[in-house]
Amino acid sequence: MKKTGKGRTYRNVAIGWITHSLHSTDVSEMAFRAGIEGVALALTCVFYRHWLTNSLWKPLLAAGITVHTVLWLLDGNFWVYLRPKNPGLPRIIRFLEQVRSAFLRFPASEAILVYGSMCRRQFHDRSDLDLRVIRRKSSIWGLYALALGFLFRSYSFFLRLPVDLQVVDSLEFLDRQMRADEHPILLFTSGALRLNPSMSFDELVKNPSFVLRRTEVVKLPKVGLGQA
Repeated sequence: MKKTGKGRTYRNVAIGWITHSLHSTDVSEMAFRAGIEGVALALTCVFYRHWLTNSLWKPLLAAGITVHTVLWLLDGNFWVYLRPKNPGLPRIIRFLEQVRSAFLRFPASEAILVYGSMCRRQFHDRSDLDLRVIRRKSSIWGLYALALGFLFRSYSFFLRLPVDLQVVDSLEFLDRQMRADEHPILLFTSGALRLNPSMSFDELVKNPSFVLRRTEVVKLPKVGLGQA
């Protein structure tokens, strides 16, 4: 779905808008996003009724499209579908530092993990950032993790940073969702989870080039004069 061409990009954007909050989302985050959209829809519908019409369905339709589009831009992965050039690895590392610092301010998460092309050492200038946070389900701070995930997705939109950030309920959900050959980069773990990381965040900071895609240079044999 992330592969792009002219027609494919438009299709991806349309599918992303339609399936917003539903595609590859764990139960708690799906409910959280639906709750935000429901409250915003009710408030926007009341606002629209003052100047659209006295009927119900027109302001409801207008409010629904408006709210869904705004939340899709802020809470989805809009730049992931368009695939522009990302702002570069140094800026992405700073973003990861901000995420880790905010989530660790309170005991809200069990683990913060980076998947995707970065952990496969295939990262390039049009790669997106696949970031997963496993929240604490047994604590009120688990709700804080859901809200913080929404805020950082909104922040990434204004940075023009293609980020697929999800807050999930369990490691088992990630085992079903992520590729078997992806061993995550570990930003944080509480120690209660059994993980097989490819590297730590400190190692990434010290050696960012480790995650970059390597392009093989094929050297052709020299052909001298008189050789075919």
